[in-house]
Amino acid sequence: MSNVKKLEDARGEIFRQMQSLLDTLNADKRGEFTDVEAVLFQQLKAELNFTDDQLDKLYRERDKEKLTMKTVRDVNANTDQENIEQHGHPGGVNGHLNNLAAPDAVWLDSDGNEIKVLSPQQKLASLPSIGRKASGLHFGKILVGLATSRWTGADRERQYLAQSGGVNTAGGYMVPEELAAEILDLARARSVVLRAGARTFEMTTDTLIVAKQTGDPTFTMTGENSEITESELTFGANTFSAKKLAALVTASNELMRDAPNAADTIQNALINALAAELDQQALDGSGSLEFLGLANNTDITATGSVGAIEWLDLHNAAVAVMENNYTPNAYAIHPTIYGDATIQTTGDGTNSAKNWLPPPPIVAAMTPLTTTGIPNSKIVVGQWDQCAFGIRLGLGGEVQFSNVAGTAFEKDQTKFRIVFRGDFLPMRTTAFYRLTGITT
Repeated sequence: MSNVKKLEDARGEIFRQMQSLLDTLNADKRGEFTDVEAVLFQQLKAELNFTDDQLDKLYRERDKEKLTMKTVRDVNANTDQENIEQHGHPGGVNGHLNNLAAPDAVWLDSDGNEIKVLSPQQKLASLPSIGRKASGLHFGKILVGLATSRWTGADRERQYLAQSGGVNTAGGYMVPEELAAEILDLARARSVVLRAGARTFEMTTDTLIVAKQTGDPTFTMTGENSEITESELTFGANTFSAKKLAALVTASNELMRDAPNAADTIQNALINALAAELDQQALDGSGSLEFLGLANNTDITATGSVGAIEWLDLHNAAVAVMENNYTPNAYAIHPTIYGDATIQTTGDGTNSAKNWLPPPPIVAAMTPLTTTGIPNSKIVVGQWDQCAFGIRLGLGGEVQFSNVAGTAFEKDQTKFRIVFRGDFLPMRTTAFYRLTGITT
């Protein structure tokens, strides 16, 4: 039996004993353990944490042994079959979002440390560095439970907190980092930029440097005994620098106690707000304290003073991306401007028939990413798996609750503070094109 299997079996037995103690507690309808049970539960939790640490190390060693078999998807493969033949897995780009889901890639930094690269469909919560998973947990129920001590319909969430080592501080409660990853995953699923194909890099430090190609080799036809024209394959650096993205929310404890949908309402509100901010930063961030959004990145070619939008503008932008050997699969556009584009007609309805003007085929093949995260004066067209978020987990992300901070105690309120750190960059600026100076 392998060491991994032995530890997994041992972990299962520890978890079974902890679950048995919790089942007894619930069956007896007691609010707390006896002294003997409490000591035993803490011992089991310490054993569980130790076992998880050992498993994490073994998982990492096993993954590194498989690095030679890992491949990065060929973004220029035209069909799934071509990619399977060349790389052993599907994932060719043909201009549609559904074909942008790439298998995970494992890169190494200059120190030989593993950098995990996730496609939009893969979860941060499943990363080896996170260890234990919080998959499927309803963190809205955790918020309400911690604030009100009401855990009706949230037994799994309560047991998770008891087993995962969340920290009770003098000012409140900090949940384990895997729950922070779960919250981010829910927000990632609602981000239009990530749904379009943006990848996610795990940042294990505040700065992550990823190589980018800045020059292409050139092949030329050469005669016998003739000198081959020399060209150079050049690289630069993309540097992700962790920036803070935070929210401080105050909620009424009375409302959370009385409203049956409080957990869903809180969770949806926080996730939607986080997803919207990730999109706004990726598209229109100003740099410095913010991400540098694609629409403001002057390294990306732009057409200025577009005026009233026409399908031809989007067509020309897509062609410009294609001329750089990329396949534009989507464009980010404000809902108002998308409305202006789709209301174009031919004829005046009097002298000639008035018909809707459809987009040209190249534009029709792309997906419109309608979002208020981009201003109504700009549009970004591109191949969206050529941009990426860097997410700093561990020390970079935390979720905390307090009902004593500020005036929360006096007002019977709970404050929720959610902090994440990360960055956003285009991996190849030539995979995108900007339209600016648009008027409504």
